[in-house]
Amino acid sequence: MNKGANSLKRRFWLLIATTLCIALAGTAAAVWTTTTPILRKMQDETILNKAGQTADALASVLADHEQFLSFLTRNPEVISLAVGNNLDSSRVKDILASFDGPLGLQEIVLFDILNDPLVHHNFEGASQPDINDENQLAHAKRALSETTNSMPMDYKFINGQGHFWLAAPIRFRDLTEGVLIGEIILDLDVLLPNHSLASKPLIVTIQDLNSGQYDQLIGMDTVVAAVGTGGLHLILNPNRTTTEQLGGEILWNVTLAISLVLLVPFAIFAFVGRATLVAPHEALELSQDALRQNQKSLSELAAIAQKANDAVVITDLAARIKWVNPSFERLSGYSAREVKGLVPGRLLQGPQTDPDDSSRIRKAINTLSPVQVEIQNYSKSGIPYWISLSISPLFDSRHEAYGFMAISRDITERREQHLALLAANAEIEYQALHDSLTGLPNRRYLDREIADRIENNDEIQTIVRIDLDHFKHVNDTLGHAAGDFVLCQVGEILSQETKSEDIAARVGGDEFVILMGRGRTLAEGQTLAERLLKRIRKEMEFEGKECRIGASFGIASTADEFVTGSDLLVCADGALYIAKEKGRNQVINYTPAVHSNMVETRLMAAEIETAIEQEEFVPYFQPQFDAQTLALTGLEALVRWPNKKRGMLPPITFLPIAEQLSVIPEIDAIVMRKGLAEMERLSSIGIQIPKLSFNVTAARLADPKMLEFIHENAPSGTIVSLEVLESVLVEEQGKEFEFHIDRLRDSGVSIEIDDFGSGHASIIGLMRLAPDIMKIDQRLIFPLAESDVARQMVKAIVEIGKSLNIKVTAEGVESAQHARILAELGCDYLQGYHFARPMPAEALEPFILNLGQIEDPMQRPKKFGKIY
Repeated sequence: MNKGANSLKRRFWLLIATTLCIALAGTAAAVWTTTTPILRKMQDETILNKAGQTADALASVLADHEQFLSFLTRNPEVISLAVGNNLDSSRVKDILASFDGPLGLQEIVLFDILNDPLVHHNFEGASQPDINDENQLAHAKRALSETTNSMPMDYKFINGQGHFWLAAPIRFRDLTEGVLIGEIILDLDVLLPNHSLASKPLIVTIQDLNSGQYDQLIGMDTVVAAVGTGGLHLILNPNRTTTEQLGGEILWNVTLAISLVLLVPFAIFAFVGRATLVAPHEALELSQDALRQNQKSLSELAAIAQKANDAVVITDLAARIKWVNPSFERLSGYSAREVKGLVPGRLLQGPQTDPDDSSRIRKAINTLSPVQVEIQNYSKSGIPYWISLSISPLFDSRHEAYGFMAISRDITERREQHLALLAANAEIEYQALHDSLTGLPNRRYLDREIADRIENNDEIQTIVRIDLDHFKHVNDTLGHAAGDFVLCQVGEILSQETKSEDIAARVGGDEFVILMGRGRTLAEGQTLAERLLKRIRKEMEFEGKECRIGASFGIASTADEFVTGSDLLVCADGALYIAKEKGRNQVINYTPAVHSNMVETRLMAAEIETAIEQEEFVPYFQPQFDAQTLALTGLEALVRWPNKKRGMLPPITFLPIAEQLSVIPEIDAIVMRKGLAEMERLSSIGIQIPKLSFNVTAARLADPKMLEFIHENAPSGTIVSLEVLESVLVEEQGKEFEFHIDRLRDSGVSIEIDDFGSGHASIIGLMRLAPDIMKIDQRLIFPLAESDVARQMVKAIVEIGKSLNIKVTAEGVESAQHARILAELGCDYLQGYHFARPMPAEALEPFILNLGQIEDPMQRPKKFGKIY
């Protein structure tokens, strides 16, 4: 029994020893086969975490540069330089010099839409990169060719350093006008330290990955991490040699440890029993290993959530908070202990939270659906903030929901920037549509509103056109500050007197328009205009001085069938013009009669332009005589228009329209050319005219071509005289005007002042101009025979002329009595219907020849004065 027992014992111990050896060998093999994948998995997870953290760090640095460049593209000076409104780049350089720039920013280059560099700025302490500007130009071309608002990015690895180029498009009115290129140099050894578990890291673009250039470096175990959203990727390849060495060390240590551990259990098991101890022990070991693995996985997930920048909240199915991470605590101001068991929506939402957003969240929770919203929350201290919130349901292994995970990111700054941009755009739009002085809508706003009403075929539209009277006098006498004050006062009056649906706009210097509300009639417009006229004519006090103005009103309405929406402003202008003609401070409606007159004016305007092209205008000549001898002293050329349809037209019928068309200089040129040609013809047959006068505007006196034309066409022996209205004496004329007058006088041209006494000319102005002749306005001549006052006025003018050595011509001499009185008063020359009416060229020659056949000069008017 002992022997059997010993044999059994020996066999038992042999079996134990054999089992132990087999166990040790099996354990070693198991350790090697199981630890190697685990080590590789740990290595891969470590490399993956490291790659993600490093990519996030690099992306954060690049994001700082993107925000900095984006901030610069919204700078008004940068936009103005890129668009071309401002050609001075120094102000942009000063702006760039005022910033230090984010980490690694070396230089910034501003390109315009043509890829031309406008500004190049190196930041202080920047290293000189071993690369030329072709990279910047290529990147600028690429950026300008893209239609999105994103920032394209390029990357190169040079001399152990990472070179990045970021492009920020410069947008103006939804158009790309240029691009800012920023070059960043980063020391990759700082951001990507060497790791024994992985090979040296690489950074490549998505194009490189797609091209297959790095196929030899990328295997099944390669870790690729995206760096932000710019298309860059971080590549790390596991170093398996290190893993195998570590696995060998673990195998030896574990095997040795297990050998020592198993000796005791096997000895105990030998004495206590194999069956009762081995199996439970192995089961217990397996359970503990599984538990440790689960704990490790949970620990890793918890560590990630703890370090995440985004706020993470875990709730149960009733949306009660079970767990939050530190980012949530920082964002909300609540601690994890305070919020546990509470519902996030009730805790964080406030009075300004959009109810629709809250409703979407509740609906997603009720239906176990994922949802993403941007919503306004409130912190513990009551401060509102905006978040981008994503909520997803959580499911177990049996796909049964057990709660929700909410991830939120603070977007308050982004929202504020967006709102600021919207406000800036709204302000720009407001400035573009409103007058900067009065704050009223401008012409662009008015045109857009009228076009909108025309497009929508709205009901009756009525426009009141307003032009201030005597506003220039306020500007000239009290200064532009007073003028601005008056314009602002008028703008305030229009705002007060119009209704909310009316649009009062300033469309010019002293011009205003009121587009009345839809359905308002012509009669309502007239009532409004009369009310406005009454208020505008009241005195306005500016810095202790009185400002008096008036206003003329033209009103048009589509209620009349002959007025359409597109012609509304034109028709109101026509009525306003009539108000001006009738003496100002008038309210004129655009009636059928006005419409007919306007149509006639348009026809006349077209005929005038045709007449100028065909040179239909002709000179009529009115003789001028010596007041004492009644000898012929000259002729005045007056324009006439032999219209084929209307007959011979006097100036009063077409010159006002010609003035509106700004074609008076062209008509004057035709009359002057034909008049001088007639003088040349008369000179060729022995009739010498001493002087020929033409009416010209003050602006035409400065035309050098006119003087050249006179020199080339005036016959010798005939003085050419230019008559300008008396208004040139009261208008402010500068040195340039005096220069042109002296130039004409030096060239032998005579200067006359026409209609003297019709305005408020000053003696100082008369002395400065020093004309050769001044013509007394015929309104002072007509009452000469009956009015002593008229005689005294004429006598005073003649005496002024003699004191200044200026000859005096009297116009409007209707009778022999006029002629005698004017001769007695000392006038030098006489002109009027008593002697002769203006006559065509073909009648001028016989008239002049007949003058020599009359012996008594006083009989000449009787015989020849009323022929033409």
